[in-house]
Amino acid sequence: MRSVHKIALSAALGTSLFTAAITAQAQPSTTTTQAPASSSQSVHISDSQLKHFAHASEKVSQISHDAIKKLRATKDAAKQKGIRQKANSDMIQAVKSNGLSVHDYNLISKTVRTNPNLQKKLQKMLNS
Repeated sequence: MRSVHKIALSAALGTSLFTAAITAQAQPSTTTTQAPASSSQSVHISDSQLKHFAHASEKVSQISHDAIKKLRATKDAAKQKGIRQKANSDMIQAVKSNGLSVHDYNLISKTVRTNPNLQKKLQKMLNS
């Protein structure tokens, strides 16, 4: 269970870093991205999507961890901004390279955090 919580935490951190990137790359249609979040309990996530999420989450977690270390190591605002931008870009690429959109990744992350059955399923995938 600890791994699921770690991934959920990492996903939450990744989501917060994604926010800046999404804002910078926002399209007019992105205003609807938060609507499904309230119904995350009823969202169907296939095993394939969950597997893609698991792989992406591991990469996002590592990118986030590395970025946090770099951010703590500098007080220079310009360097911090560059670190955040690079981390956002790398996380978006990690998600996309695992066959998910940022929106889908965030939706799955929210759903996993609130759905114990999905947490168990994700844990089994991570342990196999």
